[in-house]
Amino acid sequence: MEVRLVKEGELWDAMNLCYQVFMEQVANSYTAEGQKTFLDFLEYNNQRSGFLAGRRKTYAAFEEDGIRGVLQMTKEGHITLLFVRMDCQRKGIAGELLKKAAGEIKELQIQYLTVNAAPGAVQAYMHLGFILDGEEMIENGIRYTPMHIQIEKLLQREGKKKYPEKKIAVAVACVIAVVGAVHAGFVVSDAIEEQNRIVHEMEQELSPYQEYYEDEGNYLDDYYDNFDRFFRDGGDFGGSDGGGYYDSPYKGGADGWL
Repeated sequence: MEVRLVKEGELWDAMNLCYQVFMEQVANSYTAEGQKTFLDFLEYNNQRSGFLAGRRKTYAAFEEDGIRGVLQMTKEGHITLLFVRMDCQRKGIAGELLKKAAGEIKELQIQYLTVNAAPGAVQAYMHLGFILDGEEMIENGIRYTPMHIQIEKLLQREGKKKYPEKKIAVAVACVIAVVGAVHAGFVVSDAIEEQNRIVHEMEQELSPYQEYYEDEGNYLDDYYDNFDRFFRDGGDFGGSDGGGYYDSPYKGGADGWL
């Protein structure tokens, strides 16, 4: 989202957003006189003349789908308009507009922002840090409650609002890391357990053979000992028990086992 000063060619859309939100959410709290007073102020030619004369600065929050919020302020720091598109409310857009305006007007050595809050907007301004300056008043049919906020406190408040978000992000990252470590621990533990199970099964399967081969007097040991002694003493197999199978490959015979 981009928050910046409105250009002349964008002024119409900005005022149209204010008109729509006013008619939907504010107009019913005003008398007919109050509605006329406000709509006369909002009228495009009046706004354009004030824009060109530099009497007021108009800021807007822009997204790809157009303008989402509008704030207008006099050079003395009095807010004359603050409207957020109805489908974009409660998303911090008003706070972003206030922060932008306050940051720029602070350079003019202005210490406070003031506003005449409509009846339904008092709680919203209080949530943003504004303080009541008195009871509700009526002027030219417009009901309002005077309020103010110190610019320095507004900017500090906006900065602090992001700090809990960072703490939450760190906490979430820690939780993810712990969960990942626990999951990895389970995976490693499962792998070790599976490996141990396989080794145990192999040991059970091989145990009879192991006992058999470890027996010093078993048949195979005796057989191979006799076999070694037989060749060491110069003996050979001969005859039908093996002579043909072992002799033929080395004698060139065609009936050998190779």
